[in-house]
Amino acid sequence: MKIDKFHIIGFSIAFLLPFLCFYGYYEYEFFFWKWKAFLKNAYDSHLIAPILSLCVVPNLALFFIFYQMDNLSGIRGVVFATFIHAAIIAYFKFLT
Repeated sequence: MKIDKFHIIGFSIAFLLPFLCFYGYYEYEFFFWKWKAFLKNAYDSHLIAPILSLCVVPNLALFFIFYQMDNLSGIRGVVFATFIHAAIIAYFKFLT
């Protein structure tokens, strides 16, 4: 399987989108806290995994956009990035 530009585009967008959603959640709900204080409190109260889990949901919309465009390479990139996020979430859920 050759990696084409749509693999990279799908992966890049799908990998960055949850982190942007996480930052958007911080800006919307906890704008009065400093970024480090928010991360420390979320980590200490074991809320990083649930917040990241919700932030991966927009990847579903990206998946369907690539599906409507009949772009299988973009879909593969989105699925691969989602698996990486699933591993990150599993780490925070089970190992911390």
